Amino acid sequence: MSQNQVKTIYFHNNYDLLKEEIKNYFIQVYKRYESLFECLTEKAFYKRADPLRHPLIFYYGHTATFYINKCIVSNILSNKDRIDPYLESSLAIGVDEMSWDDKLHDRDNWPTIQRIKEYREKVFNTIINVINNLPLTSPITFNSKWWIIMMGIEHENIHLETSTMLIRQLPVELLIQKNDWSLLCPNLKASSSSSISVSNNYLVKIDGGSVKLGRSVNNPNKYGWDNEFGEDSFEVEEFKTSKFLVSNREFLKFVEDDGYLKLEYWTEDGKAYLKSFKDLTSPRFWRKDSNNNWCLRTLLKEIEMPWDWPVEVNYLEAKAFCNWKECRLLTESEHKLLRDRYVTDSTEANHGLVHQSPCSIYKYNQGLLNDIVGNVWQWTESYMYPFQGFTVHPAYDDFTIPCFDNKHNLIKGSSWVSCGNEIEPESRYAFRQHFYQYAGFRYVRNDNSKSNLDIRLSKNINPYETDELVCLYIEFHYGQQYFNVENYNKVCVNEVIKFLGINNKKKFEKAIDIGCSVGRFTFEIAKYCDTILGIDLSARFIQVCYNVRDHENCIPYVIPIEGDLKEYKKISPIEIRSELGILDDDCGRINFLQKDVCILPVLEYSGYDLVFCGNLIDRLSDPQLFIETIHERIIINGLLVLTCPYTWLETYTKKENWLGGRKVNGEDETGLQRLETILSAHFKLIHTKDIEFVIRETKRKFEHGITEMTIWQKIN
Repeated sequence: MSQNQVKTIYFHNNYDLLKEEIKNYFIQVYKRYESLFECLTEKAFYKRADPLRHPLIFYYGHTATFYINKCIVSNILSNKDRIDPYLESSLAIGVDEMSWDDKLHDRDNWPTIQRIKEYREKVFNTIINVINNLPLTSPITFNSKWWIIMMGIEHENIHLETSTMLIRQLPVELLIQKNDWSLLCPNLKASSSSSISVSNNYLVKIDGGSVKLGRSVNNPNKYGWDNEFGEDSFEVEEFKTSKFLVSNREFLKFVEDDGYLKLEYWTEDGKAYLKSFKDLTSPRFWRKDSNNNWCLRTLLKEIEMPWDWPVEVNYLEAKAFCNWKECRLLTESEHKLLRDRYVTDSTEANHGLVHQSPCSIYKYNQGLLNDIVGNVWQWTESYMYPFQGFTVHPAYDDFTIPCFDNKHNLIKGSSWVSCGNEIEPESRYAFRQHFYQYAGFRYVRNDNSKSNLDIRLSKNINPYETDELVCLYIEFHYGQQYFNVENYNKVCVNEVIKFLGINNKKKFEKAIDIGCSVGRFTFEIAKYCDTILGIDLSARFIQVCYNVRDHENCIPYVIPIEGDLKEYKKISPIEIRSELGILDDDCGRINFLQKDVCILPVLEYSGYDLVFCGNLIDRLSDPQLFIETIHERIIINGLLVLTCPYTWLETYTKKENWLGGRKVNGEDETGLQRLETILSAHFKLIHTKDIEFVIRETKRKFEHGITEMTIWQKIN
C-alpha cells in the first residue's frame, strides 16, 4: 500500500474530480477498517481488552454510527433516515478522552456481529448515496457539509489505529492471522540483545529558530480537526536531541537498572500508575518466554524481541526513563522545528501502512535524525491547548474540548498505522499520560530546558475563555442576576418541589434533567432527589457539570463587553456546592452523561418519577417524536416538567415538525395546544406558569425571555 493512497484528500476546484476522489477515499478507508476486524474470532469481539475501553464490538459499529449521527446533526440526513436508532445511540459515545469515560461498566447486551455487519453495509450504501447526490460546487470549508463527510472518514482512520492497539491487548488465541495485518516489516530480522551490532544512540545539536503552529480556517486545502486551526508561534532555542528514537535495546538498560522499582524517577501520576499494576517491571507488551528470553507482543502474535525497534511506552514510562537519564522529552514546537527543516512530502517514512509493524530505528534517515515522522508517535512535554483563534466545530464538540485540561500530552510524528490526517504536519493528537498508543520517544537536552519548558506550558489557555457559548451559559446558570430577574433554574426548582408531595413522597426517587446544559437545575434539584441524572448532547456543557461537581479550582470564563473587549470572570465549584447544600457524599447521587436526547434508549433511561426538560423542545429536530414517546420513561403518577418559550426556528426544526406556532386546518395552533393534544393520552396538565429569564450577550445587550412551564402528571 503506497503512501500516496493513504494521505488525506487535498481540496481543489475541479469539483467533479474532487467528489470522485472523496468517494474513493471513503470506500478505501471504510473497507480497510472492516478488514482489521476480520482478524477477530467471535469471542474476541466481546472481550474487553482494556478496562478503560469498550469491547471491540463497540468500535466495529461505532465508526458507522458516527457517519449517520453527524450527517443528521448537520442536516445532511434527517431523523427519518436513521437506520438503527438503538445502535446509533448505544454505540455513539463513550470512547473519547474524558474523565467520565473511566467509569465504563460491563454490559451483556452487546449487539450481534451479524447485526453490526448488516448495519455497516447499510451505512456504506447510505453514505455513497449522500456523496453521489450532495452538491459540490464551491470550496470545502469548515462549515461545509462536505467537511462532515471528511470528518467521518478521518474519524475512521483514527479508530483504525486505536482499534489495533486494543486488539494487541487481547490474547493471541482469540485472533486470526489474516490479511496483511499479520505481516511484519520484511526488512527486519529479530535478534537477541547480545548479537546486535548497531550504532549507539547519541545527541545531535539542533540550531534554534522560529516556528509557527496552526492553520487558517479560511479556505483550508485539506480536512483538519478543530484543534489544528488558529495560530501560535515560538522562538525555539538551540537544543540537543537523540539521533534515534529510544529503542527496545536502549530502554532495556532502564529496565535492568530496576527503573520500574525506583520511585524517585517517577512522577506522582507515574507512581499511581505503578501501584495500579502490581509487579510491573517492564513495558506492557514485553514478555518473557519459557526460556526467560524477552519477546514482544505485536498486533496478532508474539515474536522474539526486535531490539532495534522503537520502544512503545506511555508518557509516564517515557518520563521516568528521561528522569533516569537526566533529560526530557521534546516539546510540540521543537518537533515542529525538526519537521519544518528535515521532512518534506517526498520524505520516506514508516507510516500509512508502508509496513504492518514498526521497523528498525536505523531504517529511515530524515535529515540529521531518524524517524522525525513515522514508525511510532513521539510523546512530548506539551499539553494539548487551544491556539489563538480556536473555534470548536459544532458537529463534534467533544473531539478536543475534553483534552484542554493539562492532563493530555501531545503525541507527534505519526506511527506505522497512521493514515490520512494523522500523517499531516498540522495534526495534533493527545492522550492522557497512562494511555498506550503506538508511541515512543526521543530525549532532549538543552541548557535552559526547565525555564523554557515552563514558558511553553504556561501558554495553555482555559478552554472556556475561547468558547463563547459555554461562557454564555455559565453566566446564565451561575453568574450574576440582571434586572432583578431571579435565576431561571432556581425558580424552576421552586415550582417543581411544590408538587413533590403529590405522591406523598419526601423526595423524587429517580429524576432526569434532559438537556441539562451546564447543570444548574440538576444541582438545584439534587437535594430533593435520591438520584438525579443530567444529560446533554454537548461535551462542552457536560465537562462544566463535572468540574462543578468534582473540582476545587475556580472555573474562569470570559464574557463580552463590546467588540474585542472582554470581562474576565470565574465561578467557584466549592462555593456553588456550598450554596446549594451539596456535600461530598451527595456527589455520587448526581451524575451527567453526554447523549443525544433524541435517541435515548427507553430500556436504559426509564422508570423516572421526575423528568425535566428545560427550554429544550424548540431546539430539537423532531420534538413531536420526543414528546410522543416521553411517557415510556415515566412511572405512573410521575411528573413531566417542560419549559419552552416556543421560539421555533428552521435552523433547528423544520417547519413541518414544529409543535405549534403555525396554522393547522386554517386555525392558529399554539405550542401548549399541540402539547395537550399529544400528551393527553397519558398525562393530565396540573400546572402552568410563565417564568422570566435573562441571558447576557454583551454588557449592553441581553436576551429577555418568558418561558412557559407546564407540569404534567402521568395517569396511565
